[in-house]
Amino acid sequence: ISSIGYVTVYKNTSELNEPNIQMSPDVQALQEVVVEGTHPVVFMKGNALVTDVQNSLLSKAGSASDVLARIPRVSKSKDKFVVFGKGTPLIYINGRLVRDNTELEQLNSTDIKHVELLTTPGAQYDASVKSVIRIKTVKRQGDGFSFDVRSSYYQSENTDLIEQANVNYRHAGLDLFGSFDYRLNRTEQISSVEQETNTSSLWQQHNTMQMNGQTEKMSGTFGFNYQINDNHSFGARYQMLGYPSSYVNTDILSKVEKNNDFYDQWSSNGIENRDYSLGHQLNLYYTGTAGKLGIDVNADYYKSDYDATNNTSEQSQEQDDRQIAAFNQVKNKMCAGKVVFTYPIWKGQLSFGGEYTYSNRDNNYLSRNESYVPSSCSNISENYIGGFTSYDVQLPFGMLSAGIRYEHVDFEYSEDQQKIDAQSKNFDNVFPTLSFATQFGQVQAQLSYAATIQRPSYADLSNNVFYINRFTLQQGNPYLLPSITHDISLNAMWKYFQFMLSYQQKKDEIFTWSTQTEANPELSTISYINFDRMPTLNAFIGASPTIGFWSPMYGVGVSKQWVNVHTDLADLELKKPALNVMLNNTFILPKNFLINLDFTFQGKGNYQNIYMMKNMYILNLAISKSFFNDAFNVELRGNDLFHQQKDASRVYMNRLTAYQANCYDSREFAITVRYRFNTAQSKYKGSGAGERTKARF
Repeated sequence: ISSIGYVTVYKNTSELNEPNIQMSPDVQALQEVVVEGTHPVVFMKGNALVTDVQNSLLSKAGSASDVLARIPRVSKSKDKFVVFGKGTPLIYINGRLVRDNTELEQLNSTDIKHVELLTTPGAQYDASVKSVIRIKTVKRQGDGFSFDVRSSYYQSENTDLIEQANVNYRHAGLDLFGSFDYRLNRTEQISSVEQETNTSSLWQQHNTMQMNGQTEKMSGTFGFNYQINDNHSFGARYQMLGYPSSYVNTDILSKVEKNNDFYDQWSSNGIENRDYSLGHQLNLYYTGTAGKLGIDVNADYYKSDYDATNNTSEQSQEQDDRQIAAFNQVKNKMCAGKVVFTYPIWKGQLSFGGEYTYSNRDNNYLSRNESYVPSSCSNISENYIGGFTSYDVQLPFGMLSAGIRYEHVDFEYSEDQQKIDAQSKNFDNVFPTLSFATQFGQVQAQLSYAATIQRPSYADLSNNVFYINRFTLQQGNPYLLPSITHDISLNAMWKYFQFMLSYQQKKDEIFTWSTQTEANPELSTISYINFDRMPTLNAFIGASPTIGFWSPMYGVGVSKQWVNVHTDLADLELKKPALNVMLNNTFILPKNFLINLDFTFQGKGNYQNIYMMKNMYILNLAISKSFFNDAFNVELRGNDLFHQQKDASRVYMNRLTAYQANCYDSREFAITVRYRFNTAQSKYKGSGAGERTKARF
C-alpha cells in the first residue's frame, strides 16, 4: 500500500483480515524544484516568423535597431533594413508604424517581447509592401514620469553625432509623450569611374571622383494617447523635421579619349546646397470595438519643401570652360485616410477596409545655361483609392489566409501648368494573396502567393536634367510604368533551422538606361526604362541555436536572375547568382558584459542590368556593459574593422557601359551611452496612412 507522503506498507495477504492499517508519514523537506526546458529562439506562428527577444540573449543586444540586425533574413546598412528577397520592410511597434528608423534607436532591447517577420503581409497592406516587421514590447505597469537619453559619438575620417531624448508621462488612461533627436552625419567617398560610349566614334572616359557631404537633421515629436477603456482609445502624434545644413561637394578629374586617341582633359567641381523648410507630419487615430466588430481609423498629413542650388565649374584643357548653375524648388504635400474593420466569422476572422491618398509634388527647375541644361516646371498630382478584404481561418490541418486588394490610381502630369495627356494615366490593379501554414511533426511550413507593385519614385518621374559633364546628363522619365511582381514562396522551419525558397516574376522592372541622339551622339542621357520581364529565384537557409552564453544567428542566401538585355551593340545574358552570408554572434559574459561579433559577405553577381564585380566583407565588433540594473549602458563599437566595405559594379546600357568602384568612409570607432529612468513605452496605436507615398517623395 503506497501513498505520496507516507512510508509504503507491505502486508502478507494472509494478514488482510486486520480491520485497520496504519501508515506512517514520510515527510521530505525539499529546498526547491527546478524544471528546465528550452524552446527555439525563432519559430513560425501562422504566417509569421517570430523571434523571441525577451527570453533570449537578444534582450541584451542594445536597441531595437541592434535586434533587427540579428533577425534571420534581415540585414542592416546604416539606418536602413532589407529583408532578403523581399526588399525594404514596413516596421511597426505595437501596431504603430515607424516613420523614421531613428525611432528604433530609442527602444531598448530589454523592452522587446518578440519580433514578427511577415514575408507575405496580406491584402490589408498597400500592394507595394513586400515585407513587414512587427515589434511587440513588454507590457509596462504603473503610472508616472519616465525618460531615456542616448548620446553617440562616431569617429572615422569624419566625426558623426547622435543625441536623443525621450520623455513619457502616464496617468490612468492618459499617455503623453515627446522626443527630440539631433544627428550630424558627414560622408566621404572616393570613386573610380570608367565610361565607354560606342556611337559613330568610340568615346572613353577615365574619371577619378571624390565626394564629401554633411547633413544636420533635427526632429521633435510630441503627442498623446487616451484609452477610454479596454474597447476604445484615440490619440494624435505630430512631428516637426528640420535640416540646419545639407550639402554635397564633388570633385572630378576626367581624361577623355576618342577612338583610343587623346581628346581632352578637364577638372570639375560641383556643389549642391539644400535649404529645407520645416517639415510636418500629423497622425490622428481611433481604435476600438463595437460588439464583435473591430475598428481602426487613421488620418495623416505630410508636408516638406526644399530649395536646392547646383553649381558646377568645369575647366577644360582643350575645349571651352563651362559654368553650370541651376536652382531647384520642390514642394511635397500629402493627405491620407485609412479604415480597417475586423469581424469573427466561423473559426476565423474577416478583415476589410479602404484607404485614400492625395499627393501633390511641384518641381520647378530653373537653369541659367539653357544651351547646356534646359529649365523645366512640372507638377505631379495623384489620387489613390484602395480597398481590400481578407479572411484568416484556423483549420484542423493548418491555417489558411486569403485576400484580395483593389487599387485605383489617377496620375496627372503637367508641365508649365499644362496637363500632358500622354503622360497622365489611370491605373486599375487587382492584387490577390493566398497562404497556407501547417506543421508536420517538428517541421513547420508555409506556402504563399502574392502579387505586389513598385511605383516609381517622384524623382524617377521628374523631367529635370542634371549636368554630370559635357558628355553625360541625367534625367528622370515621366513615362515610367509601375513594376508588378508575382511571388510564390515556401518558408519552413525545423528545430532552429530556417529555410526559404522564393520565385518571382517581375514585369516592367525599372532599369537605369542611356540614350543618344543623332545630332549629338557623343552626349549620353542617363535615365530609366521599364524592362519587360525579370524572373528571379531566391533561396535562404539559416540557423539560430542557443549554446550556453553564445547565441549565433547564421544565414546564407543566394539570389539568381534570368535577364537578357538587348542593346544596339550586343545581346547580353545577365544571370550570374549572387551569394550573401550573415554570421552574427552574441556572447553574454559575467558582470553584465555583452560582446557582438558580426560578419557580412556580399558576393559577385548580377542584379538587373548590373554586374557586381567585387566581393565585399564587413566585420563589426561591439562590447557593452550595463550598470544599475540595466538603467545605464555603455557600448564601444568598431565598424568595418578591416575597411572592406568597398564595391565595384558594371552597368550595361544602350551603347554605353559604365564601371564604378567605390571606397567609403566606413571604418569607424563609436561610443554610445544610454540612461533610462522608469522607462515606459507609449501606448500610441496609430498605424498611419499613405506611407508608401511619403517614401516616393
